[in-house]
Amino acid sequence: MRSGFILCLVISALLAADSANAIIDPQILKDDRDRASEKLVLNVLKVTVVGKGLSRKVTAKAKVQLVRQSRTGLTKGDKITIQYTSRLLPRRASGPKPIPIIAKGEIGAFLHGSKGMYFPAARSMSFVSAKKMRTLKTKPAPRKRSRTIRRPDRPSPTTR
Repeated sequence: MRSGFILCLVISALLAADSANAIIDPQILKDDRDRASEKLVLNVLKVTVVGKGLSRKVTAKAKVQLVRQSRTGLTKGDKITIQYTSRLLPRRASGPKPIPIIAKGEIGAFLHGSKGMYFPAARSMSFVSAKKMRTLKTKPAPRKRSRTIRRPDRPSPTTR
């Protein structure tokens, strides 16, 4: 009886560990991109990757080329640092795509952070081509609907 319970516990733990690496719904990542505090086109000047194996720490120095949105007040010409960890999946493992290791050159970026130090906002969908960021369609602010005040002494426009 006791060995059956332990076997059941081990199997449950293995199943839970496998589902911990579940794939993330793309709509969630798109929502994360929409909520990013910084939407920028950057010129990446220097990239440093530390670590071998499945986990790599990435530090990039970049110069802002275009600001689509900035809650921290970034402007064209500002220099920023981007830091994050890119975790590759073991062979034959399923799970979310790792954050790509950015290369030198121009990129579009969806970031969070504070003045000077930033990190990716939408995991694997945090970096796009500079062209895509330049042509990004921003969602318009919702319009306020005007309320029509109807007076009881006047007929409504539909009853004429």
